[in-house]
Amino acid sequence: MIRYLKYCFVLLISFIFLFGISNIYSNEISKYSLVLKGEFTQGSILFAEINGVSQEATGTVTFNNNEYDFENDKNTLFTSIPVGLATKSGDYKIDVNIEENGNKYSFSRTITIKSKSYGTQQLWMSEDQLAKYDNPQADRDNDAIIEALKAGVDDIEWDGQFTKPVQGRTSTGYGLRRYYNDDPEPEFHKGIDIASWNGCNIVAPQNAIVVMARENLVLHGTVLVLDHGRGVGSLYLHMGSICVKEGQRVNKGQVIGTIGSSGASTGPHLHWATYSHGVPINPWQLFAVPSSWIK
Repeated sequence: MIRYLKYCFVLLISFIFLFGISNIYSNEISKYSLVLKGEFTQGSILFAEINGVSQEATGTVTFNNNEYDFENDKNTLFTSIPVGLATKSGDYKIDVNIEENGNKYSFSRTITIKSKSYGTQQLWMSEDQLAKYDNPQADRDNDAIIEALKAGVDDIEWDGQFTKPVQGRTSTGYGLRRYYNDDPEPEFHKGIDIASWNGCNIVAPQNAIVVMARENLVLHGTVLVLDHGRGVGSLYLHMGSICVKEGQRVNKGQVIGTIGSSGASTGPHLHWATYSHGVPINPWQLFAVPSSWIK
């Protein structure tokens, strides 16, 4: 009889323990809800937000082994999540960690990334222009640009949707597998090329802070990098001139420079690229930002 009572007691304690743990875990899951918007395809940007947090709440989101910090704005956590062009199609787990009022909460969500083809392009360049791609300084310049694109400004409000930075024809699209001369190995085209004329004004497509303004880079010529906050940055290559300075705040529609053909360029145009946490994403998707991300 005593042995039976001990057995029942152990079962009861186990039930209470398991039930309690289950409730704690369930409360963590139900306390927050991760909202993801965007196109779940290669080369895309996902807009992530968690509503109803305190102003002191912080957090991170991890996707494809990369961790990104949330920005807290008016009791909502925001960040962008890049899906790189080389990301394999399939299921991926997203891990969320939040710290609020001394408590830590964690939960996961699974999403499915689909493949997407952006086409191919054959480009012929002179040997002098092609040699610029093999210059060691070009690699150092690229590293500096990526670091600038990861600057992480967190106090910028967006003013409506992004707009096109310059008027003109899109001569080369985003994501193309580009072949140079007889090289059998292609490179992804990380932005869009907009053909225009020398001296045409380039404007900021969204409110931002200038985090890089350089001239005479070996490959990219005159270069500008803007940080728009929430992990989003934009890059401008082959410019003719720059009329803003590093550290300067610029407003959407403000003139930031002019069209040119500097660096390894075959004619006057703007290479405009957009990034999420230093990863190139499809610029056209920023023309359809969720309304909750806009002031």
